[in-house]
Amino acid sequence: MKSNTTLNELLKKQAKLKELIKKETKKAEEKTKQIYTQKCIIVGSLILDYINNNGEFSKQILNILDSSIKSENEKELLGFNALTDSQSETKI
Repeated sequence: MKSNTTLNELLKKQAKLKELIKKETKKAEEKTKQIYTQKCIIVGSLILDYINNNGEFSKQILNILDSSIKSENEKELLGFNALTDSQSETKI
């Protein structure tokens, strides 16, 4: 029954390849998430620096962020709960 042995070997190889594909797919997804997180950190840092230096559109950016963020915890973290119209130029 040589063909049966060959079939079993091929099925084992197929299972190993499926597992390898699964691992590599997961690794690629994790790398994509890591790159996205790095981009978010860089962009967020640049925006915060811009706001803290009272850039031309700082007030508009703060208004957009304030209206876009729904979580009270996130607003508190960014200091939006403490902001009033007279404090809109307060640094984050």
